[in-house]
Amino acid sequence: MIKLYKICFVVIGIVIFSGCYKRYRLDNADIAFNPYKIGDTLLFKYNENYKDTLIVASINRRVLKDKYTVIGDSWEVFSVSTQRTDNYGAWHHFLSLRVEPNGTKTIWMSFHINGATWYGFKNANEDSAARILGLPKQNFVRGDVSLYDVVEIVATKIEYRDRDDYIDKLNWSKSKGLVGFDKLNGEKWLVEKRSKNKSN
Repeated sequence: MIKLYKICFVVIGIVIFSGCYKRYRLDNADIAFNPYKIGDTLLFKYNENYKDTLIVASINRRVLKDKYTVIGDSWEVFSVSTQRTDNYGAWHHFLSLRVEPNGTKTIWMSFHINGATWYGFKNANEDSAARILGLPKQNFVRGDVSLYDVVEIVATKIEYRDRDDYIDKLNWSKSKGLVGFDKLNGEKWLVEKRSKNKSN
């Protein structure tokens, strides 16, 4: 009987102890920002010419914890990795959605292709998921593409604005993902997403 009491005491202690810690998670609305599936191909096009290609190689959703504690706060990361056709297997994070250890949700994008680079944000909170998900939808018309669910995401890392590959604005469709971008030098690019085993 004493042994049973000890076991109950330990179990109750663990429950109370673990209840003091936070479990930060992404929800369905956050994950819905990502329209990509493994095998999708992104074709980058400027002036009717295809300039580069990225392939979605991996999509992961995982929980991170403080490695120095057995029981502690945990937070979640959702990442989309892409692979260039000429880099012999190297993967790069294209899109990451995460809950930071303090509970703040962020959206982070990164890519470098031939002739264009997204350098991202300079200031704190500009990668806030609440801010990006709350951006107003705009009409996007470029070439044969016409969409009505596109938000404009502006880069703020001004220290790189002297570079010819600097992307000033991303055009992100809530249904299709990255559909285009404007470079600071005036070039306006299109991005075509082709699903695996489909033409578009």
